[in-house]
Amino acid sequence: MDIGVLEARDRLPELLDRVVQGEAVTITRDGKPVVTLNAVEVSTPPFDIEARRRLVAEVAAARRTLPPISHEDVMAAIHEGRRY
Repeated sequence: MDIGVLEARDRLPELLDRVVQGEAVTITRDGKPVVTLNAVEVSTPPFDIEARRRLVAEVAAARRTLPPISHEDVMAAIHEGRRY
């Protein structure tokens, strides 16, 4: 599909829907092609439950090595202007 710049601006949401459905859209200026819109292929990595369990265990282990901090300690740090 070819479409002029001004019309493309007015119909952008519709054009994006068409691109997502697999259609290529060419935007023209003064009748000459300027840009072609194509959908981006997104690949999602496979879900690895074991890797997530290991990560959660590592985070939990790391948290156990930190000294306990009270609410009062947090509020004092905030009052002092510390952020980290």
